[in-house]
Amino acid sequence: MKNKDTFVAARIGSFLQGPLNEVTKKKELTISKIIRNGIFRYLLFFQRDEMKDNPMLVISKNELAFLLARLNEKELEQFAELMYKNGIITRKYHGRLIYNLKSEIELTARTQMSILTRIVFSKEGQRWFREFHYNFHKNRLTIAGRHDLNKNFSIFFKFYIVKYFKEFQYALMKQRLDEEKVMLILQRHK
Repeated sequence: MKNKDTFVAARIGSFLQGPLNEVTKKKELTISKIIRNGIFRYLLFFQRDEMKDNPMLVISKNELAFLLARLNEKELEQFAELMYKNGIITRKYHGRLIYNLKSEIELTARTQMSILTRIVFSKEGQRWFREFHYNFHKNRLTIAGRHDLNKNFSIFFKFYIVKYFKEFQYALMKQRLDEEKVMLILQRHK
């Protein structure tokens, strides 16, 4: 299927031209890609009625690591629950924008994982991981990633993933949670 783009012109102030040119050279990106990513993130994170009473606060990975390092396991689980609930609020927009889903009923475990990877885990998203892989094979989901945070992040991530995939009847079967690595195996029960 051929990608059908719509052309949109953007006018930027002269004060942005220098920094924009630096970013395009350093990151090997086109101005068009930067503008597309900016519009995409704006639509995903800032244009939702549901978020008026629950505005999103963007924090850096270092701030997240600092916060997580001070939580005990029960608090990590509660934090994962809160992050999951916020994700559910925005999930329908992600499905519509990325996969043109008409309703949440169409959402599958594979689509959910793809959305989370693109929006949160990958270098294109919130960059939780420097390396992230997942694989669905029969009734099994295997997740492996390397991060720059801490062991509490690995524990938090486990709780976060388990919450997301419980609705698809996946349960945690095996885990390896280290200072810089996560490995989870979830099995789907029919």
